[in-house]
Amino acid sequence: MSDKQQVLYDVPGPKAVRRDRLYNVIFTVAIIALVAWIVQAAWARGVLDDRWQVLFQGAKGFDGWDVWKRLLWDGLVMGTLKAVVIAVPIVAVLALVLTIARQAPMRIVRWTAYGFTHVFRGIPVLLLMYFGVIALDWALLPSVVFGLVVYNTAVVAEILRAGIAALPKGQKEAGLSIGLSPLATMLRIQLPQAIRIMLPALISQIVVLLKDTSLGFIIGYVEPVGGHQEPLQLLW
Repeated sequence: MSDKQQVLYDVPGPKAVRRDRLYNVIFTVAIIALVAWIVQAAWARGVLDDRWQVLFQGAKGFDGWDVWKRLLWDGLVMGTLKAVVIAVPIVAVLALVLTIARQAPMRIVRWTAYGFTHVFRGIPVLLLMYFGVIALDWALLPSVVFGLVVYNTAVVAEILRAGIAALPKGQKEAGLSIGLSPLATMLRIQLPQAIRIMLPALISQIVVLLKDTSLGFIIGYVEPVGGHQEPLQLLW
């Protein structure tokens, strides 16, 4: 095997380097000019005038502190982050159970887990939230958490299943050969490796879960940019 380093393209020469630098300068100036034009156009139309003063001066009996409290504490902490903190551990536990069920020796257990994964992966989160409010007559927070948990459990379980499928078959065979049960082999050998392999996808799904909390605004759940809090309505 040759020791020569493989590259996707040749090392640029002095002329190419000067050309790349020139292009970088031109595009940087163009982007700065575009941003400056957008800000100037917004300023000329009054977009940056009175409508943002409510963040500092308040209105309708609320001062600036009340507005920021409703935005950051009531909206972000007690709205978005509260739902996320409740949903993420539940998703982790249920996704683990669902992943184990996908590998169960009993066919009915495997097919039940398979059906849950593929059905609820395709149902919109908002529809699940509406189901909690209308069909189950739950409060807003449980309904939001229900929608997040059901959808993301199916997705995370599929991510973990894909991570296990990506492992060499010898990993499972090695665990069984030293006397571990299939469940112990999965928990102690396969799952830790699968989580490490699929960690970028799992982190991305947590970010998706965080962003999906904004759908709760449609059913009236408090969010940093929505809900039934009067100071938040002053922004529009």
